[in-house]
Amino acid sequence: MRKLTLCFLLALTFSCSTMTSYNDQILPAYEAYREGDVAAAADISSAVYDEHRESNSKVIFALDNGTMLRDAGYYRQAFDVLEQAEATLKIGYDQRSLLSGAAMTESVASILVNQKSLAYIGTISDRVLLNTYKALAALEMGELDHALVEARRIDQAQQQAEELFREEYEAMKAEAKEKGYELDIDGLYRQEGFVKHNRDLFKDAGVDDFSNPFATFVIGMLRRIAPDNGEDPTYDFNWLNERLPNNVYIKQELDAIRNRESVDGTVFVIFENGRGPFLVEELVAIPTGVFRVYAGQDFAGNWYDKDYLALPKFMPGRRAANALQIIAGPANRSTTSVIADMNQIARYEFHARYPGILMREVISAAVKGIGFGIVQGVAEEMMSSDDDGDALFGALLSIGSSIAKNAMAQADDRAWKTIACNYQIARFKRGESNTLRLNLVGGNAKTTVEIPDAAAVVVIVRSVNSSHINARAYGFGNTTIK
Repeated sequence: MRKLTLCFLLALTFSCSTMTSYNDQILPAYEAYREGDVAAAADISSAVYDEHRESNSKVIFALDNGTMLRDAGYYRQAFDVLEQAEATLKIGYDQRSLLSGAAMTESVASILVNQKSLAYIGTISDRVLLNTYKALAALEMGELDHALVEARRIDQAQQQAEELFREEYEAMKAEAKEKGYELDIDGLYRQEGFVKHNRDLFKDAGVDDFSNPFATFVIGMLRRIAPDNGEDPTYDFNWLNERLPNNVYIKQELDAIRNRESVDGTVFVIFENGRGPFLVEELVAIPTGVFRVYAGQDFAGNWYDKDYLALPKFMPGRRAANALQIIAGPANRSTTSVIADMNQIARYEFHARYPGILMREVISAAVKGIGFGIVQGVAEEMMSSDDDGDALFGALLSIGSSIAKNAMAQADDRAWKTIACNYQIARFKRGESNTLRLNLVGGNAKTTVEIPDAAAVVVIVRSVNSSHINARAYGFGNTTIK
């Protein structure tokens, strides 16, 4: 029996130690991407996605792969991959793969799982941007009706994601309380050492809800440029104007809508600036007294003063430039302005999710601590045996137990890394020139793009670093130039 226990633990150790982080798995594609080689990144990420298509992380691989494909100009492939991600998420919403509160407190077997080995079902921000990116990919394929269908799903997707997030967190808190687990999150946040090593967690996010103004702008813009679609963009731009009262482009478009001005001759510019925020693993000490189990034992006294939790840490994204300058003629110059800062939006959601992340991990660590504590007790007994064979097995059991416990303590670092750091917009009336000159403000890249002859034009510009710029223009509606 003891030998079987040892074999099980060694097998468990091997399986956990071979689990690599998402950052490591996507690194070959991401390295090419951040250098601006989006074509190579698309090829590599497609191979990586194919390799993990049946894994519990297939959604996050699909999100990054879909973004890289779109940035490389493979719009149909990008749309299809993002469609696969959305289909998986819909199933995940109905059949949750995350551990419930009951599972965490009732089943040791279910707790002995690395959190990142569970199915990734996305954040609220993921759900909003997923349909936004699908809408843009459809626009880039010239399928405005299809783009509008995706745009209509954005608000619904956000509402569903928010409801599920709150329901899951409340259920977990209720179950933990019923089983006697208590986490003093306020007490933890008062700990000087914890605050020092997690300063970004306590920064003011600058927003107070999960909304993404960029998604709303895409909805309103599509309703504005799609001919005879029967959808009024007034609400969208009213909301944006209230949210961003200093954004001159939003105000200009809202005034045009209120005055019933035609969209003819309008150029909309979307600037996807830099690379988005991501997560890394950090070992965090949980101070004594912060976590308790009211079941005859206080694990804070004999467990958390000696061990660490592996938790995700929020890392801000990086801009490629301060803004984008657009020159449409000698007297026709514009500079984009920020409409959505993903560092703020993602930080707000991370802060909201953090108590739940902590609760899952400390309960998991507590249960693992009990289990591995028993194994260590058996190991110590065997090592004190006069039988050389038992003593050797005891030593191996002790080593294997420690390695397995540490291997299981791995943070979930899965995050959609290839979104922009921020999204910026501009809006102006086209002049006589059909060529736009584009310059990165605070960067060293520039390019030109030809404006198609159409009633309305959408220019989408992507920069992943200060030396990279890619621009493409799309026309919609009737010819305007005589």
